[in-house]
Amino acid sequence: MGNATRHTLGIQPLIATPPDQLTRVEIPIAGLDCQACCLAAYESIFKVDGVAQATASFKDGKLTALIDPTKTNRDDLIAALKKRLVKVPGADAAAKP
Repeated sequence: MGNATRHTLGIQPLIATPPDQLTRVEIPIAGLDCQACCLAAYESIFKVDGVAQATASFKDGKLTALIDPTKTNRDDLIAALKKRLVKVPGADAAAKP
């Protein structure tokens, strides 16, 4: 029974960056149609160094994160999402010259 929930919850130490120095980033996400998909998107972002807090909502179609801008940025978060095959509308178009 204990194996059923393995790797679905991670606890990390609180980030040392003061809250007033964190930046809020919102990224639109598509194709997440259930809570499990949403959890996968959340886990891929929360593991990025510099992320203090993250939420993913399949109902709202977005991921929100509080980040330390000296350690990570929006592009790093998008790369982490793409690695987990999460669709990020507009991300590919912005990367093209």
